[in-house]
Amino acid sequence: MKSARIPCNLVTGEEVIEEFDETGRPAGLCSGTVEMMDINRQMDVAVLDEIQMIDDAERGWAWTQAFLAVQAREIHLCGDPNTEELVRKLAAQAGDELEVVNYTRLSPLEIEKRELGDDLQKLQPGDCLVFFSKRHILAAKNIIEAETGDKCAVIYGSLPAETRSKQAELFNDPDSDVKYLVASDAIGMGLNLAVRRIIFSRVRKFNGHELIKLPIAQVKQIAGRAGRFQTAPSKDSRDTRSTGNVGYVTSLHAHDREYIEQCLALPSPPVKQAAFFPSDTIIQEFAHFIGPQSPYHQMLARLEASIKLPPLYKFVDLSNMITTSKIFANIRGLLLEEMMTLAKAPVSSTDERVKSAFYSFCLVIANGQSKTITEIPNTGVGYLGMSVIPNARPSDTFESIHRVLSLYLWLSYRFPTHFLDRTGAMQLKELCETKINDLLKKSPSISRIVGRKKAKSFKATALHDDSEPLNHLQPPSPRRPRAPTRRYSSF
Repeated sequence: MKSARIPCNLVTGEEVIEEFDETGRPAGLCSGTVEMMDINRQMDVAVLDEIQMIDDAERGWAWTQAFLAVQAREIHLCGDPNTEELVRKLAAQAGDELEVVNYTRLSPLEIEKRELGDDLQKLQPGDCLVFFSKRHILAAKNIIEAETGDKCAVIYGSLPAETRSKQAELFNDPDSDVKYLVASDAIGMGLNLAVRRIIFSRVRKFNGHELIKLPIAQVKQIAGRAGRFQTAPSKDSRDTRSTGNVGYVTSLHAHDREYIEQCLALPSPPVKQAAFFPSDTIIQEFAHFIGPQSPYHQMLARLEASIKLPPLYKFVDLSNMITTSKIFANIRGLLLEEMMTLAKAPVSSTDERVKSAFYSFCLVIANGQSKTITEIPNTGVGYLGMSVIPNARPSDTFESIHRVLSLYLWLSYRFPTHFLDRTGAMQLKELCETKINDLLKKSPSISRIVGRKKAKSFKATALHDDSEPLNHLQPPSPRRPRAPTRRYSSF
């Protein structure tokens, strides 16, 4: 919208940017994350993208709430057709009219007849290799740059959104020296990428508990990134493809290519349930019912065990919310309404710095204090002024600090009297992004990092088995009231 000079607001959990038209009135258009959908505002049109996320175990409730509660005359749902039957049933329950519009992919998608193998000289500009761990992504980036002499962008889930966008911009620019992309399944949503060929390193990933084969829907979503964005013709002599917008898909291994071909030939399994999370009013009533002395995380566990839902709905997974609530369990002075908000905060359960900072933030609220980010302990922002990070991987450290700053900004919009100097925190966040971008530009030598004798073994491990951590080798890292009638147009 902004590139077309159309005023449009941006609303996310960590940032609110308001635009105004030529008369000084607030922009009528608004873009944002689905969790921030304003269900109390009258709208003419609402657009919900990625509607298949409605059954997501953690975030699906936001799509369900937006779908059923937004006050719009017309709603457009965009996403995988595998949600069509569920959408029909939900629309029927709401008494709304449904119109289904199926679109055909504009650019063809072809699976190549042969796998790539480990010959990196077969890589072509516009290729994207998909791995499923950050360590293997960074390892593959450095190997590719060392063997081909060309630059490689990276995208993975723990990178800041701003950094992912910057990496995508570098990869998309035909005049930049970035020819390849190594990414996780994070490329499946939210980014426009000039990918010509998707190359799967594996079709297995670790889901936090065990190794599983990629679901059909995920294979199709990742593979579908090929050829979906206008790709500029490359001047590289090795790029022998036509300049058409055809998308190609392959893998490093023959057996994986066969599985990918099977997935692309099958329809995605239907989405059968919409995720549900109760309103604040219901949570308050339940908390008062079981008694004010019960810790908030125990109240959530009892709520999860007690609630009964109709067949079309499933209760969200409260694991992360319960884990977050345990962090402030022994802090006195927090009100129920404050705990309800804090439990929803974006706290990484695997990042000790973020958890420590969150505990400090909760103390600020409980003690009725007002502080800037630099006045609060355990945030790690002091590292931003250091030229060398001691005893740590710089990229991991800066990504962790970025999560702390994003958390602070998230809280500043919900507890503005407690968390001051939002502008200063935003500036530190931007500095953190700059440092991460600078680190990603560096490509240490593989042999220098792991030793010449191990370099060959390291390449084999990085390119052929990203399903488990690299335990025996040190992977390379950068140097140190609802409208009465609504019409749904979907798919």
